[in-house]
Amino acid sequence: GRSTVEVGGERQSLLRAFTLDDVEGRIQERFARSASPLAFLLLGFPLALVFKSGNRMVAFLLATLIGLFIYYPTDKLADTLLDQHLVGPLAACWSGNALISSIGLLLLAFVVRR
Repeated sequence: GRSTVEVGGERQSLLRAFTLDDVEGRIQERFARSASPLAFLLLGFPLALVFKSGNRMVAFLLATLIGLFIYYPTDKLADTLLDQHLVGPLAACWSGNALISSIGLLLLAFVVRR
């Protein structure tokens, strides 16, 4: 068998070489994505308490919009930063969860004071 293949005019190995940052990044990415439901739970809990008067659909919509416009772009930016080795794997992978969790904690502090 062949050990190299031509891609875009240059020879590349069929076996992809991974750096330590690539491996650690993929491991941290899986851990962070599996922990993201906990971050969204921390976000949704105070929203449900604020809208406890029966208007739970508004709380669900707000949590969905926060996830769509804050978590998803942060996750895609983290993937790009991780692929280009601009940020360490730990900071890149957990930044979306940290952002969502901090928003949830701020909302929880607001609900508790109220």
